[in-house]
Amino acid sequence: MVYFEHELITTHQQERLTHSTTVADAIITNQLEKIYIVLEKIRPNQESDWTHDRNIASSISDELKILANAMTSVRTLSILDSTGKVVASNQNQLIGQSFPERDYFRIPQKAPNNSILYVSPPFRTITGGWLIALSRSIVDTNGKFAGVATASLDPTDFCLILNAVRDSPQTWAALAHGDGTLFVWESLSRDIQGLNLSTPESLFTKHIHSGNGTSFFIDEIAANGERSMIAIQTIKPDALHMNTPLVLGLGRNLENHYSEWSVHARYHFLVYFLMVGIGGGVLLTTQQTRHSAILRSETAEAQLIEVSAELASFFNITPSLLCIMNFDGSYRKINPAWNKYMGYSHTDLAGQSFYDFFHPEDRTTVVSAIRELQHGNTIRNLVARFKKIDGSYRHLEWAGAKCNDSLFLAAFDVTARVEEEEQLQAMAFHDQLTGLPNRTLMFDRLNQAISSAGRGGKKTGVLFLDLDGFKAINDTYGHDTGDTVLKTFSHKLVQAVRNVDTVARLGGDEFVIILKDIQTTNDAVIAAEKILEKTRKAIYIEKYKYIHIGASIGISIWPDNGTDINDLLLAADMAMYKSKKNGKNCYSLTQECNLGHDNICFNDTYRTGHEIIDTQHLELTNLASRFCKAVREDWKEEIVKESFSSLMSFTKKHFMTEHNLMVKTEYPDRIFHDEMHRLLILELTQMESEIKRDGKVFLADRLRHWLFEHILSQDIPLANHLKNVNSNIC
Repeated sequence: MVYFEHELITTHQQERLTHSTTVADAIITNQLEKIYIVLEKIRPNQESDWTHDRNIASSISDELKILANAMTSVRTLSILDSTGKVVASNQNQLIGQSFPERDYFRIPQKAPNNSILYVSPPFRTITGGWLIALSRSIVDTNGKFAGVATASLDPTDFCLILNAVRDSPQTWAALAHGDGTLFVWESLSRDIQGLNLSTPESLFTKHIHSGNGTSFFIDEIAANGERSMIAIQTIKPDALHMNTPLVLGLGRNLENHYSEWSVHARYHFLVYFLMVGIGGGVLLTTQQTRHSAILRSETAEAQLIEVSAELASFFNITPSLLCIMNFDGSYRKINPAWNKYMGYSHTDLAGQSFYDFFHPEDRTTVVSAIRELQHGNTIRNLVARFKKIDGSYRHLEWAGAKCNDSLFLAAFDVTARVEEEEQLQAMAFHDQLTGLPNRTLMFDRLNQAISSAGRGGKKTGVLFLDLDGFKAINDTYGHDTGDTVLKTFSHKLVQAVRNVDTVARLGGDEFVIILKDIQTTNDAVIAAEKILEKTRKAIYIEKYKYIHIGASIGISIWPDNGTDINDLLLAADMAMYKSKKNGKNCYSLTQECNLGHDNICFNDTYRTGHEIIDTQHLELTNLASRFCKAVREDWKEEIVKESFSSLMSFTKKHFMTEHNLMVKTEYPDRIFHDEMHRLLILELTQMESEIKRDGKVFLADRLRHWLFEHILSQDIPLANHLKNVNSNIC
């Protein structure tokens, strides 16, 4: 009994350690997969001169900062050119430094491969900390090595992961590189990062030489000198093509683990020797003992029958879907829950193959899981769609194990949970009012469209669309009517374009249409004309009431009007304002303009013809651009505040100039114009505090709308009035 109790404790602890390593493996693998995807996306476009163009490098650095802030497991994200020089990074102090001696650069440089995720050995940084770098090579259009995209892993995040899978203070967890260099040890107070575990007789070496994904040992650990149980797991997902794995270890001190068992063992051995001492007396009572043994046997048999009945009762009443099946997929037994929840009786499934009831898209995964069961492994949390008797599919979560020549499976319905997860996923990337893709998904779709066009030698069209007179609808009929108009208009836009195109709502009454794989600019013009034709029809808002609403469209073409996403959107936005000036409810193609003010462009579209007003508008554009650049490039806080203060001060001065001109010339719309000035001051005040909420990427877009919308709608009519007054005086 002492022996089997010892084996039971050992087996239970082995299962717990193995399960914990599996959980940690899944978490770490998930982190690696995310980093693999990020490194794929941040590798520069080889068609652009990213190694010499500071603007492109700066733009990449901005993107790296956003990504690094969103990923807790990553300390730095950097792009190195073919010489090892840091061209772009989320850490400004690294830009311009050179690290050709680092393994994360040398290894990809020797044998560059686009699909391999290179894992460098842990290395000590200049600050004394330890890091592991993941890198992917950048290959130019000629197939030559052009640099690397690299991400350094933060050991703090991995300490949290390892600490989460420790179930007691006596349990420790460690993470090492595939060459044996220790990266993280959680619970050990000594600093042993960088220790080489790859000695000839070490458990690490034995695990690596075994070729197994998971190993279990009971031995003394060199790192802490304790005799421990340890489960070792190799982390090397096939999908990531890692050049070397990470190795995870989870162990527990044996002395503490078996302390309670040791007390029981001493007690049982004492009882045993006492029994030997009184063996002679026991021999005298043999007959009575035999009789007692028969009674115990009968009692045990009765208990066995009772337990069997209880198990049969449990099998029948449990709400989980239970079944016993053969290795070939044929059913041997099912419980009544199958009939209650899925509509099947045992007769319905007799002679049927287990695999035929799964959705075709999930069948391969299920077959692979059953093979794992046949090899003695278990399955847990396998979600697959299973056909009900009425032909519909339900999402079932499966668990199973092998016993002799049978497979024991249990499942329960998680359809509601899966649908909720899918709904939450859709909400994260779609506009809640119209159901259209939002800003985030729009950028992803535009990236995909540009990549597709580049591969096929085609073009991508970007249409920036703004409704004409939408604010008046909200003011007149209320926001509920405005929402109805937006939803109806969105539906018309979707109907006006192809299925492969994307209609996205940026917010308010702004939309972006992405035309995928077009041949010429004329294709975009035809699409714009079709959109205008489709949206001219009146929109029903309430009983006997219809309203007409137009749209101003700006068109830009990749790569004709820019190869960068922000440049394309800016060009289309500028063209849209040209449509506003040309009378609205029309389209305009991108025109050349001076982009020397950090993407806030003042051109002839916004000139009023009044010298004083135009001069001040140009100064406002310069100040707004300087503020935008200070925020985007993370200038010192005092410079950002000073640039915003200058913009606010000159805005008030300009508005006072216009006020004096209106008073002097008795402008009939002066009161309304002054009210617009007050609202613009309020909006500018709020904009400073909302930068963190909206993000730096869209600051230039907000400032353009803040300034140019007012010029087109209010200042141009004012300038015309001033010119008429001067003509009458002359």
